[in-house]
Amino acid sequence: MRSLIITLLAVFFTFCSVRICSAHEEPPKTLQEKQKIENTRLKYRKAAIRKVLCYKYNYIKGEKQLPRLRTFESTYDTNGCITEQSVFRNDTLTGKTMNYYNTNFQLVTGIDFKDGRTYSGVDRYEYSDAGFIQLITELSATYKTLGRIEYLYNPAKLNIQLIRYDSADMIEYSVEYNYANDIQAGLCTSMIKKDRKGVMQMRVENIYNPDGSRKEKRIYKADNKLDYFFQYTYMPSGDVSEISKIDAGGTLVNRDKYIYNEQGFVTSIASFDNKNEIQSMLEYTYYMPAR
Repeated sequence: MRSLIITLLAVFFTFCSVRICSAHEEPPKTLQEKQKIENTRLKYRKAAIRKVLCYKYNYIKGEKQLPRLRTFESTYDTNGCITEQSVFRNDTLTGKTMNYYNTNFQLVTGIDFKDGRTYSGVDRYEYSDAGFIQLITELSATYKTLGRIEYLYNPAKLNIQLIRYDSADMIEYSVEYNYANDIQAGLCTSMIKKDRKGVMQMRVENIYNPDGSRKEKRIYKADNKLDYFFQYTYMPSGDVSEISKIDAGGTLVNRDKYIYNEQGFVTSIASFDNKNEIQSMLEYTYYMPAR
């Protein structure tokens, strides 16, 4: 679950984009998230994608540098579910997860391998009858409980609480998701991360366009002062075209530009600095079975 925790925090407080790749992804808490996961699964099934490879190129003064560096690799089954994910750092395999699903295509077990080879433990996922995540339990290689994440749903207060417990069953941290109008169908307006004592560590505020797409994601520090924010622009298809990071003073820090193929899959993400000079690029390759 360590990689899951990293992903959760990254999704809360950074880009929320496919740049973030980990051996685990957070299961759905809401109808919107559930539908998005299902749409993605069906998209991969329809395209008959069996594997995705992502490589990173660094740039110096606009020149692409070699060698390219593998960052992650995902394998899919015929239903469009991710069965295996490998994460690389500087082209070296650092972790791998094998995923198993129930008949409703819900992730129920993730078996982890540190350095991609040595069995390190297993994560178990439990859902409500409606298909929303309720509990994630992390077990060691010897099946000792290392921690858990519980999800508490409160429709009256329009929020969902994520509580992380450590191996001693003590609260490690919590995250509060707040929604507009309805916790299942509404948009997430803010997320607040608190430490074990309930003191705020960070807050995220989402601002949306009239069509429901995210316009800005604002990141606030523990003192509730704005740290930085992200601005999103979109293609006519609704896919993200650019994400820009801007500091509290309104100065551009960097931006990412997304390119897609005809089927709507990301083929590259180029990262530029505040002088509009390219710094790196992620390139995605999709593999289908021979026909």
